[in-house]
Amino acid sequence: MIRKIADEVYVEEYGYDLGYEEVKFLHECNEGQWMYPLVPRENESGPLYWCVECGKTVENGEAMAIRLYEAIY
Repeated sequence: MIRKIADEVYVEEYGYDLGYEEVKFLHECNEGQWMYPLVPRENESGPLYWCVECGKTVENGEAMAIRLYEAIY
């Protein structure tokens, strides 16, 4: 199942017969035509996430949505 959690940021839940044990964060690239994984990267102020395809860094509210989702999951 794929759900939107922020502007251009989605979460895909998958695993164990769709019992959703794993999650993957995705970025909507090329004006919504494709979705690519977001990869965490540590920096001095905490984790940032960036898109492996377009290189966009997900910051501020979008990154906060990801961190909140990780904390809940």
